[in-house]
Amino acid sequence: MLTGTLQMMGYEFFFTFNEERLSLIPKEGEKEEIRHSWFYTKLGTGIFAWPGNPKFVEEDFLYGRANETNRVITFLTNKHTQLQENNGIITVPILAYFFSYSDRPRISRISFSGLELNYIHPINRTFEISYKPDEHDGKINISTYDFDSTTTEEQKFNVFGKEVQVYFGVTRTTSLSIEKPPLALSSSMIFHFEETQDYTFVRELYRIAKEFIQFLCNRRNVSFTDIRLSNTQGKVGEFNVIEESIEIEMKPLKDGRYIQQKYIAGYEGKILDDIAENNLYLRHLGKSFRDSRIIDAASFVLRTAAFEWEFSRLFSDDEWKSEQRKKFEEEASKELERLIENSTGKLKQIYKDLKKSVVSYLSLSQKISQIFEEYGVTILDKFGRYMYKLNNISYNHSEIAERIGKQRNNFAHGNLDKEFINESLLDVVFLEQIVLAMQLQYFGIDEVETKKIINEVFRHNLII
Repeated sequence: MLTGTLQMMGYEFFFTFNEERLSLIPKEGEKEEIRHSWFYTKLGTGIFAWPGNPKFVEEDFLYGRANETNRVITFLTNKHTQLQENNGIITVPILAYFFSYSDRPRISRISFSGLELNYIHPINRTFEISYKPDEHDGKINISTYDFDSTTTEEQKFNVFGKEVQVYFGVTRTTSLSIEKPPLALSSSMIFHFEETQDYTFVRELYRIAKEFIQFLCNRRNVSFTDIRLSNTQGKVGEFNVIEESIEIEMKPLKDGRYIQQKYIAGYEGKILDDIAENNLYLRHLGKSFRDSRIIDAASFVLRTAAFEWEFSRLFSDDEWKSEQRKKFEEEASKELERLIENSTGKLKQIYKDLKKSVVSYLSLSQKISQIFEEYGVTILDKFGRYMYKLNNISYNHSEIAERIGKQRNNFAHGNLDKEFINESLLDVVFLEQIVLAMQLQYFGIDEVETKKIINEVFRHNLII
């Protein structure tokens, strides 16, 4: 528990903070004034009604000084959740916080470390061990490679119009303590940017970094053990985000179910750009690896939604239409537009509805068939044939596309009377792999590297 003082919305408060909840205690002489002006509705002179209108914190950031450390603590507030008051104590919703030695420090670097990163940028490839097996003298030499050898090339992406550089590196920590190992290695992902005091920007970088690791691990329950802020003068402090605790999963990491950095080298910036713009579809990812293995109506529909989104980024519907079809659609639209202008009432509305249906769009089944046509031979068939053979189901592109389309429509339209298409369960498992292949192809990643990624993330153990 930390205590201290801070100012908010024109008043000074004593605060307590337990790393999750920020509670403010007003000065004794201001307690009733704040309570009535913030949490009651004034009906007349000296007359108040409870509750009042919802009250929200106005500041983006609050700056306090902790009595226990004499350091400045910066809180990033949640301006969309209302303040709560109980017996004069006000609870302020916060999103994140960090400590620093100065007020309003400038930030130009954020470093992320965590369990998943140790696998994505493998720490076991950053050192060598040597010893003489013939000499039983107990001497073992561990030598780390230099920084240049363990640091990736910088890539760039943009956030809120600001350029950010990203690279991966390895931190070396030595110790003579009995409680700690003499040498500890940890992988980090580092973002560099122009110095800023906009901590909302810093939190957005956290969001982007986390979704990037979620994409690489194909699941949502990823975490960072250490997030460090710094500037040109040195370390500022550790960035802490208030969020629900997650289940830590070692099995998918031990099984190699993640995308290694070496496979996406040179494309990190493009992927991060997409995440920054919310263009990379990730809603279909399971809450955990274990959760991703459970297929229900919601997960089925989300995977098809992911497919349709990624299809729209790779191709347009017009690409699959003949020139003659485009010409006829244009002529029909013009004729219906003329009829709309020369009619009224219900007839006019009918013509408007007809115009909407003139332009044809590919169905989900047709889109899946097109993806097989585009990537089947080069990427997908190797895994599809293997999976369907294991399950004694015929591997047929058109049948897979038709089953997924029908079952998605049954779920989406609430057709409870329709019998579940059993084979579509395997189809939608394969569809998850198709979606990842589409995303990787959109970024321009080599077909061979794409196959290596699919092989490892979904643990096919095939020879590529």
